Amino acid sequence: MICNDVPSIRHGPWINELKNRKINLSDRGHNLGGKIEILIGADVAGKLLTGTMFYLKSGPVAIKTKLGWTLMGKTYRNKTKFDNNHFMNVTSMFVNDMCISDLWNLKDDCLSCKINCQKIEGKAITKRSLLSIANHIFDPIGFTAPVTLKPKLILQEIWKLKLKWDENLPENILNQVKQWLEQLPILADIKIPRCLNLSSNGIKQIILHVFCDASKKAYAACVFLRVEYEENVFVKLIQAKARVAPLKDISIPRLELLSCTLGTRLAASVKNDLNLPDVRIYYLTDSMTALAWIQRTRDWGVFVFNRVKEIRNLSDVSSWEHVLSEKNFADILTRGCSAQQLIYLRWWEGEPPWLSENPVQCPRSKQVPDENAINLELRKSVLVNTAKRIEEFNWHCKYFSSYLKVVRMMAWIFRFFKNAKRIDVCNTSEITFSEFDHAEKIVIKLIQMENFEGVTDEKLRPLKPFLDQFGILRRAQKVVSAFGSTYACE
Repeated sequence: MICNDVPSIRHGPWINELKNRKINLSDRGHNLGGKIEILIGADVAGKLLTGTMFYLKSGPVAIKTKLGWTLMGKTYRNKTKFDNNHFMNVTSMFVNDMCISDLWNLKDDCLSCKINCQKIEGKAITKRSLLSIANHIFDPIGFTAPVTLKPKLILQEIWKLKLKWDENLPENILNQVKQWLEQLPILADIKIPRCLNLSSNGIKQIILHVFCDASKKAYAACVFLRVEYEENVFVKLIQAKARVAPLKDISIPRLELLSCTLGTRLAASVKNDLNLPDVRIYYLTDSMTALAWIQRTRDWGVFVFNRVKEIRNLSDVSSWEHVLSEKNFADILTRGCSAQQLIYLRWWEGEPPWLSENPVQCPRSKQVPDENAINLELRKSVLVNTAKRIEEFNWHCKYFSSYLKVVRMMAWIFRFFKNAKRIDVCNTSEITFSEFDHAEKIVIKLIQMENFEGVTDEKLRPLKPFLDQFGILRRAQKVVSAFGSTYACE
């Protein structure tokens, strides 16, 4: 935003460069300092840029806007000394093809979108041009979101077909694009009052209503401001956003949860921008499953847990309620509509009018949540049962009658287990002595577990059994060597 006096452009080498490119500046050599009558903010500046710019050899950059040429860059403090800290940003106002009222109607104090489709007439529509058209509509509020969702869905279909940027579109997709473009200029007829007038007297209550919804194709959220006066109620759309669903298949309840996450982010942004720290906020969704995830404290899976955690951090759980699908204002954002339908519905004014009633009557439902769908997102736990019944320990004897073959089979089982855990190296050599020895100890332990109940077994008590370092039952006895030494033999 311009926040200081606009200086005039000093004489310098850039003047001749601009002349060679037939760029004339209106304020060259004149003193235009003084009060600025019009301030252009950053939210409007993006609509002024045309995309044409020149890098001058003398340093500054000439940028073409819809209001004329803007010269930006370093300038001279005087005729001989260059100033690294002094930048110039001067716009030539000698322009006739653009009026400030096209961006902001000062008389009616309304915001609107100017749609210009003349640039694409007679040109082939490709993925590149469709992306350019879809991003050409500047609507930070989002009142045209149901209409601008259509090209996003079409672009997603084009991505699935893996078409190149400048490749001709299929006939069915081309017809959809042309039908959307035909009604696009109708959006210019939509005018939204800019002023909210939240500081006026007579306000009884200010409430934010956040609506969240999702479909197979998109998920969206919108924030409506409800101001209750002594005699009437004022309802207006503050912000709305619609996003296409990911290409990867995702369940509807998960998309509903994504819309709830988007809604809490929008509400936090609006609350901060309007400077309403103590405003009451109601969050409404038509998904009983997503609502149960938010309101219940359970050990959810990673996807649900992360989003529920963010929702709980940005909102109060008690503020979440269920609303009927046909009464959900965000429903149109997930389905999309034509420009003509948008003009007829006028959803940004709070239609249907239940939100404008005094007192407001939220159309709640008596639906019962699907517990199976809710519990489907519980964190999966892996249980490993290490204790088996005795009769199950003789499985290794069913394959071979030879003891050595049973031991080798057990060794190969452990070899496979190790290879499965290692991705980089796979051992395919013969069984080593250490692997054979380890497998034999396991087989002995299995046989002992099949026939005995451990060191407390009554049959082994006379033998005074004990467990060695490998967990194998041993018998303690004394052996006297030829040299007279006594050893404990197993």
